[in-house]
Amino acid sequence: MDLTRKEFIVLLIGSAAAACGGSSSDTPSGNCAANGTSVQIAQNTGHILNVSKADIAAGVQKTYTMQGDPSHTHDVTLTAADFANLAKNLQAMETSTVGNGGNGSHTHQITVSCA
Repeated sequence: MDLTRKEFIVLLIGSAAAACGGSSSDTPSGNCAANGTSVQIAQNTGHILNVSKADIAAGVQKTYTMQGDPSHTHDVTLTAADFANLAKNLQAMETSTVGNGGNGSHTHQITVSCA
């Protein structure tokens, strides 16, 4: 099987990233249009974020409110560029606002991936 130069470089970089324990957000995985998304919230204190297939199809900036334990919430904004990445089955990463209410001042790193 003959690889193009681009395919070879992508394979090489992906292998190096895997060897280092990292991953490339430029590599498509999953299928957002068919399967929706999965969301990881770093240092999660009970927050839930649902990014729908309809939101991805709309492709416009949207701010979500994440309710945590009853004492505080955070907002996170996904940009049009984030939705464009999800439409290409790439990841989107953003940081939430500082929580209002209890649990002290903190933010969360949000990673939205295709399921």
